[in-house]
Amino acid sequence: MTDPIAPKQLPVVPQSPVDGDGRPIVGVYVGALDEVRWGYPSGFWHGQVRRALGRRRWFQAAFTDGPHLTVARISDDGLGGGAFVWRANLDDGREALNCHIPGLPLANVQVGPIAGTGCDAYARLPHARLRLHRAAAAEPWRLEAFLPGAAMEIALNPERAPTPLVMIGEAGPIDGIYAQRFVGLEASGHVRLRSEKKDIKGIGWLEYANGFFPRPFAWATATISSPGFHIVLSDLDGVGGPTESAVWRETLPQAIGRARFDGWQGGPGEETPRTIHPPTELSDDGQPLTFEPRAVRELATGLGPSAVRWRFAAGWFSGQIGDKVLDRVPGLVEIRVLGN
Repeated sequence: MTDPIAPKQLPVVPQSPVDGDGRPIVGVYVGALDEVRWGYPSGFWHGQVRRALGRRRWFQAAFTDGPHLTVARISDDGLGGGAFVWRANLDDGREALNCHIPGLPLANVQVGPIAGTGCDAYARLPHARLRLHRAAAAEPWRLEAFLPGAAMEIALNPERAPTPLVMIGEAGPIDGIYAQRFVGLEASGHVRLRSEKKDIKGIGWLEYANGFFPRPFAWATATISSPGFHIVLSDLDGVGGPTESAVWRETLPQAIGRARFDGWQGGPGEETPRTIHPPTELSDDGQPLTFEPRAVRELATGLGPSAVRWRFAAGWFSGQIGDKVLDRVPGLVEIRVLGN
């Protein structure tokens, strides 16, 4: 297998995801935006209907510490939303934590257009709440969860992390899709399960998305963030050209093409796809990565246009990408379905 092509120099992310005419500035960029607003050119009330029926926003943070993988998600799905916290042991496949907080935007769920400095996203009920916030630039993200029988306080520090990546897509003339990714975040803090407290020291990643996704819309994503190697493989299509697949060599991201996922059939508790074919930029001999799922969880919320189905599979990746050999490296595979 040959080494991957040399990383292309990506442009710096624009100051806004839209141009002067309100059209998405489609492309893949280095950097991140603190604020993402698409605007509603058809008037306030029409815009609010369009927002409720078509726009999705979410934060998703994840981290690995030893054999454990933890996912925390806060979402505004237009007519619904909520939060999800999941922690699994990849050695034995057992769930240490699984909690869903249902909610409604503008009520007990907030995922605003503030993506970076000053963001404060949350979902809360009297007995459970999840919050992700960041007060100032260069400060860590703070992930706080208080759940029945469990609590979590985690800092996700970007200080020594690789450069983040942004994808801006176009689902329609004024329908933009924004996806922002941080990888290699230093994760530290603690998780308390009942009376047992565990100090956390690991590596994490963070995703912010804000856009008018087509309906129905489905795609798959695999994420590995480990010391010295970070990759996102995706079969995302139909958003104006760019994909969300990327690989980080040292600190700089390289945009790559679509991956191919095999065997996506099966429900919760069954095996998810065991093979993922990287883009040709990374694998010119056709050898796929193998994925060994150890814990699988599905989340389904909402009805009609705001329906969401998310399948998370935590497990081990093995194979080779360029000169990088993966030998049971922990990571996450997701099947994402928006709409009916």
